[in-house]
Amino acid sequence: MKMKQSIKLFVISLTLAAFLCGSTAGCFGRFELTRKIYSFNQRIDNDKWIQWMAFLGLCIIPVYGLGLALDAVFGNSVEFWTGRNPITSDAEMTKIASGPNGEIIRATRIDADRVNLEVMDKDSQYYCLMMVHENDGVSAYTPQGNLIARISHIRTAPELTFY
Repeated sequence: MKMKQSIKLFVISLTLAAFLCGSTAGCFGRFELTRKIYSFNQRIDNDKWIQWMAFLGLCIIPVYGLGLALDAVFGNSVEFWTGRNPITSDAEMTKIASGPNGEIIRATRIDADRVNLEVMDKDSQYYCLMMVHENDGVSAYTPQGNLIARISHIRTAPELTFY
């Protein structure tokens, strides 16, 4: 009987801590572990009914609950202080996409505020940009550090400036 009460108290405390972290912090992180569990659930099968049953199973076992608690207490806290989530692997730091005209775009997240973009167009021309999140918007720089463009957040509409 005492063991059940201890476990129940632990689960309630963990839930309250997760809620407190998520509701009081201005920057609450990306919840990488929870996203990985969700992604795993999506890949189980293409049938939405099987996905739904797997989702229920993952909720009942409490895989989602434990993932959310670990994200809130550990992963997102480390990300808040260091700018890097320890749950994210290096492979997830790079994304590759294709553009509508045959461009290949490789985006590599350097840290919380910087993304390196490498673009190869259909004529094999290579371009490289560093996108930097700044207090008032986002700026694009050449590899040499020259400012190319900046988008500033203003209350009415974003303002785009080319340099």
